[in-house]
Amino acid sequence: PHAASPGSQKRMTEAVQAAVEGTAYSFDALFTYLVPDSLSGRISAGMRVVVPFGRGNRSRVALVFEVSPAPEDRSKLKYISAIADSEPIISPEMIKLCRWIREQSSEIGIIMLSAKSQEMDKVNCLMIGADDYVTKPFSPSELVARVDAIYRRVNVSQTRQESVRNIVSGPFTLDCQSRTVLKNGAAIELTQVEFQIMELFFRN
Repeated sequence: PHAASPGSQKRMTEAVQAAVEGTAYSFDALFTYLVPDSLSGRISAGMRVVVPFGRGNRSRVALVFEVSPAPEDRSKLKYISAIADSEPIISPEMIKLCRWIREQSSEIGIIMLSAKSQEMDKVNCLMIGADDYVTKPFSPSELVARVDAIYRRVNVSQTRQESVRNIVSGPFTLDCQSRTVLKNGAAIELTQVEFQIMELFFRN
């Protein structure tokens, strides 16, 4: 598939924000795809869809994070090829709740419990803000150990934030309370993993 043609654009009123499986960007970027008229109203957050990706438009599986009205400029957008799963692998409510919790605070631990053990399922949950992902069946002692590990991380994070809120290095400023990075006063968008890597470098 190629970019949507002018004639088909009129029928495509929905767009999705999706993380594409097996790409170098899947951990830190979402891609916008148009929803063709034949699939309109059938796609929701948490579903996996088949999309064209890259210059060769190779088919890839992507997880839908959000469904929204299509943008006005659709000339460079590609469209979803098919639905990979008839039911969401992650419920829209779970995505919204996890994102909302993470937006409120980075100090709240989130553990996902699921029977799905595929790597992409784990990656998707970690992308939306979870700290850990545990597959069923699991032992109570394992779950307690994972909760303890997150509790220790939260305590260490709180101690660091109380002692040093901002770290300044050259043009960069790390705000450890809001977990944001500024360069010459301008905000830089980073994932939680990227922020932790930068914080590690700045502190050492």
